Amino acid sequence: MKNFPAEVKRRLTPAHVGLLLFFLCVVGLWFCQARSKDVYSNILIATPVSDSDAAADVSADAGKIVYSDEVDDLYPGTYHLEVNYQSTGSANRIEYVDLSTGEVLAGGTFAPDATYWDATLTLGRRVARLGMRSFLADGTLAVDSCYFTSVGPVYTDALWGLVLLAGLAGAGIALYRRFRAGRRYGLMLFLAGLAVSLPFVSDGLQNGHDICFHLSRIEGLAAGLLHGQLPVRLNETFLYGGGYLSSVMYPELFFYLPGALCAAGASVLCAYKVLCLFINLMTALCGYQGMRRIFGDKVGFAFALLYLLNPYRLDDLLLRAAIGEALAMAFLPLAAAGLYDLMQGNARRGFWEAILGISAVLQSHIISTVLLISFGGVYVLGYVLSHLRAYFAGGRRFAALCAAAVSTVLVNLWYIVPFLSYSRWELKIFTDQSALSKSAIVPFQAFLDIYHYSNDTPGAETAGEMPQTVGLVLLVAAVLFVLLCLAGKLEAGLRQKGTVCLLMGGFAWFMSSELFPWDMLQKLSLVDNIFSRFQFAWRFLIAAALLGSAVAAVVLVHLLENRRFVGAALMVCLAVSVAGISSAGYLQENPTLMLGKSSAWDHNITYHGQYLLVASDEAAVNARLAAGGVGCETAGVAVTDYQKTGLNLSFAFTGAGQDTVFTLPLYNYSMHRAFLDNGQELAVSSDANGLLCVTVPAGTASGTVQVRYYARRLFRVAELASCAAALGLVAGEILRHKKGVKPASA
Repeated sequence: MKNFPAEVKRRLTPAHVGLLLFFLCVVGLWFCQARSKDVYSNILIATPVSDSDAAADVSADAGKIVYSDEVDDLYPGTYHLEVNYQSTGSANRIEYVDLSTGEVLAGGTFAPDATYWDATLTLGRRVARLGMRSFLADGTLAVDSCYFTSVGPVYTDALWGLVLLAGLAGAGIALYRRFRAGRRYGLMLFLAGLAVSLPFVSDGLQNGHDICFHLSRIEGLAAGLLHGQLPVRLNETFLYGGGYLSSVMYPELFFYLPGALCAAGASVLCAYKVLCLFINLMTALCGYQGMRRIFGDKVGFAFALLYLLNPYRLDDLLLRAAIGEALAMAFLPLAAAGLYDLMQGNARRGFWEAILGISAVLQSHIISTVLLISFGGVYVLGYVLSHLRAYFAGGRRFAALCAAAVSTVLVNLWYIVPFLSYSRWELKIFTDQSALSKSAIVPFQAFLDIYHYSNDTPGAETAGEMPQTVGLVLLVAAVLFVLLCLAGKLEAGLRQKGTVCLLMGGFAWFMSSELFPWDMLQKLSLVDNIFSRFQFAWRFLIAAALLGSAVAAVVLVHLLENRRFVGAALMVCLAVSVAGISSAGYLQENPTLMLGKSSAWDHNITYHGQYLLVASDEAAVNARLAAGGVGCETAGVAVTDYQKTGLNLSFAFTGAGQDTVFTLPLYNYSMHRAFLDNGQELAVSSDANGLLCVTVPAGTASGTVQVRYYARRLFRVAELASCAAALGLVAGEILRHKKGVKPASA
């Protein structure tokens, strides 16, 4: 420490100082530009409510809303409104309403001698849905557009960008030191992960097949966190804030990263891009750490690069915006390594790899978990049968496998229990059984390196279809691997492991193609009940991409070690060029979804209401929840003082004497309880479409009803069990480590 200033002086040469100043200058310029874009700016185009010409003097429209529009997801801050209009009457007016609560936040009248109306609106909280309403009272009224801008920044994207840059810089410096010490793969994979993420470095966002769904997941999770849900069970963005079961049926553990960013003031666009960066970096890390356990460092490094650049994975991230599947693919190599080590007798390492890898896949994507269980189960069963005596000798391997399986279930009970509980409900997702033959691909289509934005899956028709490919490089590598095996050029261990990967990956390709007899097999109810959940036959290319990349990595390393540089260079160029095709196609062919962080997008896309009850009319549910408010069909009953915050609401009523049913703008998933102001609990039920209803008993003429979200007790018990299991595993590992470390004096 005494020599610290001298050491600093020695290291800070003029070149280093100049480089540091240049870097700080670049970061400063970027921050100024980024901070200037943290404002909200949008243009609302007023939409006529009816087909009649609202600019004419139509007596039927007098006193009614004639123009309306809506803006979603406004952050706290001050906003300036400027509305362009033409009015001949002096009583025509406009108001801005919080559509979730009915509260009027701003308003005024249109002067007939002016052409624009402006106002300032200050929000002290987030407003999920703000509606613009223009009322015709006399004369004529024509409303054109509203310029909606914030007075100063309302997002914190630039600030979080600085934090991200600092984190990436710190990681880069640490990896550079390891690089200098001879451990080079980490830095190269880190840079590769950053390079693959470059398509997301822009002010806007390109469209993707499922992107609005995942943006709404992030926004809804942020809203849930802000309103006290932990863990979040009901998404507060879908169904116009009515609460949607997506958080239970679709794993969201890794969405807490972008969700927390969004809750802390980052835009949904920024949070989504951070998630995509996380996926790429984790794909590189887990790809290397997983496959190095099976094949060694060199093959693990080659695998991570090839897997990172695989077109199927990139299309998941870029074209389809299948974020759950892309997340699962990032952790599949770690889960594979865990199963491999458990079979090989590396009990402790395999135990932790299996728990972490399988849990991460489960917390990313259910269908990918079923795929992992299917192919992993085949591998485990095949290994046990072919090494029967050795495997059961002493019982340690079998005990470790069982311990890993039980521990994985216990750690994930907090998600598994709610998922299984609602799996017994008659939700629409469980009636969606697909004929996989209709989405099977032409065999060579799995290696056809193209890019189209289309999402049609018409079977044998491939013209204009979206890419469903694992890349031509995997086919080339498979052929070379077979030739090397026949020539006896591969080391026995690599040949054996590569052959297993080739056979299982080849079978996955076979299952994705028209060659597989899906129509015949799906006539068997057991097969249909399991495999129809995969939705598309080409989804089995996940396994083909994973296992094929392992085979390609073995071939690539063999070529490099035997100085076959031309062949190795051709493989690398083919992989990189296909990744370039995917990235370029994403930017050039995908339509733009958001020009900036303030751009509108569909917040309520529920894909045919998959997590609604089968008996529910999706259109009717959406229409009722969009309208908001409390409904009551009992004559003479008045509802006042309605307030709604997240999934909680309250209202006052008068005029009730008999049993009175109130319909609320919430969907009933049995996670709400209702109370009168005197503490009496009220009965809750569902209407024909599954909306939450509260019944006030006879004899209560007036009062206030409080409706509150409550996580079910069973779920809380499962959460405690998962926490206890996780803490127990960590504590056990710490104790084992302490017992294994000898004292310094020994």
